[in-house]
Amino acid sequence: IGSINTALYDLLIFIGGVICLLRTATDRRERLAWGFLAAAILIWLAGEVYYDIFLMSAPTPPIPSPADVGYLAVYPLAATGLVLLLRHRLGHIGRTVWIDGVIAALAVTALLSSVVFDAVLDSAHGSAGVVITGLAYPLGDMLLLGLLVAAFVAAPTRMFTRTWLLIVVGLVIFMITDSIYLLQTAHGT
Repeated sequence: IGSINTALYDLLIFIGGVICLLRTATDRRERLAWGFLAAAILIWLAGEVYYDIFLMSAPTPPIPSPADVGYLAVYPLAATGLVLLLRHRLGHIGRTVWIDGVIAALAVTALLSSVVFDAVLDSAHGSAGVVITGLAYPLGDMLLLGLLVAAFVAAPTRMFTRTWLLIVVGLVIFMITDSIYLLQTAHGT
């Protein structure tokens, strides 16, 4: 049953990547943004498939591994895609409004940092590669969350579209599950 769950999980990631790729074909104005989001999802899938094939049954998988490269590449690719979408969909927003958004983003990421990042940092041991890899995940989550919070505070009425709500819900679920996993790993559970 484990291999069925793994295959279904990978299939869902693949479907998400294909949906974003389809958006690149149907929306010329946002093609680059959706391309970055598709790349983020599909590189995550590549990391996942590598892990499934080469590391899942390993008694002590190496850290960092090629799977980590795929997992961590999600953050800059997704952040770039989100920034491009924000620029296109939100249009011009004054600097003072963006400053409010940045302040809110810093507050939220500070809260996340105090819960997740500190736990991961406290439990970090091993080589520099292991520690850096472990800390990169909560930093990436905070980056994505900060972008979403800043955009929502800067232009709340423009963020209530079906597309943005799906992106926000998907990224929040991603960040919550990632944070839970990191906390469980930090506590050895």
